[in-house]
Amino acid sequence: MKNSLVVLTVLSIVSSLALAGNGYCDSRPSRREQQDCYQNAIESNVSLIKQNYQFLMASPKLTQQQKQQLQNDQAAWGNKVDGYCNGNLMCLYESTASRYMYLAGMASRK
Repeated sequence: MKNSLVVLTVLSIVSSLALAGNGYCDSRPSRREQQDCYQNAIESNVSLIKQNYQFLMASPKLTQQQKQQLQNDQAAWGNKVDGYCNGNLMCLYESTASRYMYLAGMASRK
């Protein structure tokens, strides 16, 4: 039950953040400003993803097996996003926001 509540909370936060980010960037007056907004948001999310990933990899609470699984998951996520989004900034933003929230959730439990 507790895990279900955490998952639902994280999913609702991710959805809210994605919608808020999309609305903010989409409200920019020009296409170029919209693209710049998404690019900046993506770069921020990537930085946060790296920080959470490094925090988790340095955590003594994770076993070597868990760290290896996290490493594999991170690589698989990167490959999937590259292929799926194919440079679409909104897709990249939503994917990085989702991944950040996933890793932040893991870090908060460790």
